Amino acid sequence: MRKKIKYPVVESKIRATGMSMAEVAKAIGVPVTTLYDRMSGTTYMTLDVALAIKELLGAEESIDELFADDGPAA
Repeated sequence: MRKKIKYPVVESKIRATGMSMAEVAKAIGVPVTTLYDRMSGTTYMTLDVALAIKELLGAEESIDELFADDGPAA
C-alpha cells in the first residue's frame, strides 16, 4: 500500500511533470524508499532533498510553500 503524501503542493507539481517518484528519487540521488519516507512524513524532509526537488521541478515557490503540509495558502 502506498503511503499518504504529506506535501500536496510538491506532489501535484511532481505529477504535473509526468515523472514517477522513482524517477524523481533517481534524479536527485536518493533511494526511492527514502523519498517516500520523507514525502509521507515518516522521516524528516531534509533541506538538501527539498532543495534538490525544488531545483528538479524548476519551482518558483519557496521551500515553505512547496513543502507546506496543509496545501496551498488561501
